[in-house]
Amino acid sequence: MTRRLKESAAHKPAEAAEKTWLSVQLKVLDIAGPLVYLHQLTKQGRPLDMEEVSENVKVALELTAAASYDINRRRRRNILNHTDPRSDYLLEDPKSFSSKQTVSSLFGKRFLEAMLKEADQDEKLSRRGPPGPAPKTAAGPPRFAGEDYAFFRQTGGVFRRTRGFFRPFQMAFELIFCRPFSILSPTDDSYVRGNGKEIYSDASLSGWGAVCDDVRTRGPWTAADRNRHINELEILAAFHAVKSFAGSSSKIAIKLYLDNSTAVCYINKGGGTRSIGLSILANLLNSFCEERSISLEAFFLPGKFNVEADEESRAASDSSDWMLCRRSFQAIDNIWATDVDLFSASWNHQHDRFISWRPQPGAWAVNAFSKNWGEFKAYAFPPFSMISRCLAKVKAEEARLLLICPVWPSQICPGRLPSTGREKSASSIRLDVIRTSLSDQGLPSKVVDLLLAGSRPATNTAYQAAWHSWSDWCAEQHTNPMSSTLSSVLSYLTHLFEMGKSYSTINLHRSMLSMTLGPIDHFQVGSHPLVVKLLRATYNLNPPKPKYSFTWDPNVVLDFAKADGENESLRLNRLSAKLTTLIALTSLLRVSEIAAIERSSVRFDDGAATLFLSKPRKSQHQGPLSSIKIPRCPDKIVCPVDCLGFYIYVTDPIRPAGNVDRLLISNIAPYRPVSASTVARWIKSYMERAGVDTQTFSAHSTRGAAASKAVASGVPIESVLTAAQWSRESTFARFYHRPIAPSEIAFQDNGSSEQL
Repeated sequence: MTRRLKESAAHKPAEAAEKTWLSVQLKVLDIAGPLVYLHQLTKQGRPLDMEEVSENVKVALELTAAASYDINRRRRRNILNHTDPRSDYLLEDPKSFSSKQTVSSLFGKRFLEAMLKEADQDEKLSRRGPPGPAPKTAAGPPRFAGEDYAFFRQTGGVFRRTRGFFRPFQMAFELIFCRPFSILSPTDDSYVRGNGKEIYSDASLSGWGAVCDDVRTRGPWTAADRNRHINELEILAAFHAVKSFAGSSSKIAIKLYLDNSTAVCYINKGGGTRSIGLSILANLLNSFCEERSISLEAFFLPGKFNVEADEESRAASDSSDWMLCRRSFQAIDNIWATDVDLFSASWNHQHDRFISWRPQPGAWAVNAFSKNWGEFKAYAFPPFSMISRCLAKVKAEEARLLLICPVWPSQICPGRLPSTGREKSASSIRLDVIRTSLSDQGLPSKVVDLLLAGSRPATNTAYQAAWHSWSDWCAEQHTNPMSSTLSSVLSYLTHLFEMGKSYSTINLHRSMLSMTLGPIDHFQVGSHPLVVKLLRATYNLNPPKPKYSFTWDPNVVLDFAKADGENESLRLNRLSAKLTTLIALTSLLRVSEIAAIERSSVRFDDGAATLFLSKPRKSQHQGPLSSIKIPRCPDKIVCPVDCLGFYIYVTDPIRPAGNVDRLLISNIAPYRPVSASTVARWIKSYMERAGVDTQTFSAHSTRGAAASKAVASGVPIESVLTAAQWSRESTFARFYHRPIAPSEIAFQDNGSSEQL
């Protein structure tokens, strides 16, 4: 029969009618599923679960309503095509039908009134037309003649009551399902009123994308989702899109555009019979919309028109979409509890309540900077470019923020936040912790600043490293590093001992804890009897060993300086290394003290050069700043005074106008002042070229080598102690005085000197 139909001359109209009635028949057959299931239950004789029965009956009624709505739509269009085709456009206007439209009233009073109104307006326009022949539209009877109106009354224009057995069913149907099923019928008054959305979504194998009102969003697939079929990914992308743009909405209409016809079909039908996975996802989407009274309809949009959503689905991951590993975050959150994640997305949020930068499924809000951070305890791991902005917002709103950011000393942070004094914060900077503690005691900020200046920068640097170690240990133990018990302190010091740390290192950490934490049992941490006893035990079990059993002979370096040539023949890099080494050997200064020599303080006379430091020496706690007097040497090649004079002669013309304080400057433009580490590197490189074993001896060894050589040459011990500022001879004997190892003049210039 199918072949004969195709051979017929009227096969096209017949095929169109066949498709129409086949579609209606399939909708009606869908109703049988729940009813067959109920029939099987009753046939088995099992007791019926009334809730289950009610649910199946409800599904059957919903399917009946959908089928009835589709049949009514086709009947209306069929009648209009035969009576008044010009009024076909009124079928697309939801206002033409009442929300309480009954089954037996096919068009209803509103539609008839709309047609009469249009006919009346056409008649008035025809009367007011220009003189001359009447337009074609005015010829003949009016658009809605009386006989046509009577036809509409006969075909359902007026409600006709039904009698008999189906009367109760019809009443329930009209009261509950007078409008089509919300998911299957998106034609809703709310969309006409402007309370609707148009969402475009797309999926690729790498992620999903969506667009709504020129706002874009996207996300990657999880490891489990990557194994799904592309049809399932399309529905899942649509689900993410709806949750992103309408997750907090209700009682609205949504038009959803996809470029996958299978996904469109499953969404509109609420599922299907061929794919369980597609049915499950479509059911999840429909249930989400039902719970929020959202009317949803999916439309097929060719891929060439769905460009923006397609771009988002294929976009590369943002380099700032990072997250802290959950184990580390949990350890931190156990100490400093938070409840909102400010900068995250659906795939990397640490808290269930999170704020995303763009619309995301499940997001509590969009754009963290639009919220008042003082209303909650926030956690933030923002892009590095937003750190300053975050700190400025915290300061402005006096908020509490757990901020994850890199240790970036070279970066100037304009939004750096001074302590508000309201509560202790989990800071990685030890001085900030002390500042907060002192401010909590009611001390003015100027007093706090002065108290913090009581520790020298070198001490603060050493204590800061110890504070990092202490904070990391406390995080592993899930304890607060700012309010620990005696047991925690003793356990930490024991932990350092078990790691093989020396007595001096453990003692440094004890001093840091004593200067940072509050008293324990009315004792400072470092003075507590148990802490003192534990330190004594670490000394007995692992006493400090001398770093060197012997020292090197300074004559090796002096002889190398003679062989290196006159000062005038040296480039600036070699001249700088030679000068700092000669000053270290003749003055017994530390590298930090050599770097602190002021240019303006240098004075020359016939027999010596006098230098002043810009800061106190390490062992100096009172009195004026020290002055260093370096005598001349008969041999001008190794004379530190002549080398210093030539260095000033060379560097003064290139010295920046802003650098008039420090003597030593870098060897390359812009010739800034050098640090102590640079001075140490210069000295060590000069020692290495001279043949000294720099794997064993550091730049600081010049103090011990020169002092030991001086005592061995007959210089009074008092003069050596004064030059080095050692208060007791035992300090020199314990740490610096070593026998000088016999050595030969051995130096090599295998090209490494060119790199100085």
